[in-house]
Amino acid sequence: MLDTFEKEVIQAGKQDRERKKEAPEDGGRSRESIISAEESINSDSEENFESEVVESNSASEVDEPARKKQRGFKLDLSNLTNPSVIRRSKKLPPSLRKTNSILANWAHDPKRVKRKWLESAFVPEFPESELYNIIHGRVVNFDVVFSGWYSDEPEQDYEEKLGKVKIKIGGEAEPAKSIRSSQDWSVAYSLFACAMRFAFPHRIDEIDDYGNFIHQKFAQNVSKYHSRVIAFDKAVRKRVSRRRDLLLSDFDQFSDLYEGHFSLSGCCVNEEGSSTGSKRQRGLECCKRWNFKSCNRSDSSCNYRHACSKCGSSEHPKKSCASRTPSN
Repeated sequence: MLDTFEKEVIQAGKQDRERKKEAPEDGGRSRESIISAEESINSDSEENFESEVVESNSASEVDEPARKKQRGFKLDLSNLTNPSVIRRSKKLPPSLRKTNSILANWAHDPKRVKRKWLESAFVPEFPESELYNIIHGRVVNFDVVFSGWYSDEPEQDYEEKLGKVKIKIGGEAEPAKSIRSSQDWSVAYSLFACAMRFAFPHRIDEIDDYGNFIHQKFAQNVSKYHSRVIAFDKAVRKRVSRRRDLLLSDFDQFSDLYEGHFSLSGCCVNEEGSSTGSKRQRGLECCKRWNFKSCNRSDSSCNYRHACSKCGSSEHPKKSCASRTPSN
């Protein structure tokens, strides 16, 4: 028979063992709940991550074309190369296509073209200030060409001051002479023709045909109306320079210009019957350039009087004037 004390000890031991058995089961359930909770958290985080990835991918897909466009952006120039509806049936002649190709090539480095031009052993006599007009396919100023033929002074860069800014221009500021007659035009055109043949040898026939065309206009009109022929020539060369589908020998394309310069009601003819491109009337105002000793024109060719702006005397400029009273 066991004592009461021993029975109590045995009973306490049984209770302890029962509690130990129950403890792992409770712990296992708690771990399972923790694991399930973690799995639910992980699944939620994975779903959130996937959604974020999808959103980021969609955003990147939207931004990617924009980035590609920015990196490899190209201008659409197809409309500039295709002929318009009006000129669609016109086919450019080989001579004109070759000229356009040369001008497009020279446009990449016009300074180098000018340098090689001046270094050539066979360079024609032509004002350096007008070379860029030929290189770029622009209209050439015959007044500058004509003045350069008679000028005995070397070409110098001309500077004008606009406030604190200095503008440097190659050649003369203003041509000393201007085209007034058929003889003047012939001199300028012969120099122009030599330069054009040097730059574009394939245009020899075109240059010769146009020269004969203008000489015929001089012959068909009396000297009183030669100013109209000179202005007509300027208008023709300006139109050809502004387009790339015309030759100087396309005479049928200049009929409207001819009417405007030679008909009595032409828009390019003033009330006195002379063309708008003719000589301007001499003004009574004193020449400011002459007073500062910078006018390149003679007294007869300048549009202003070569006289002192202070006293009106033609003997001295303003800087050398001793008078204190200005001229009226």
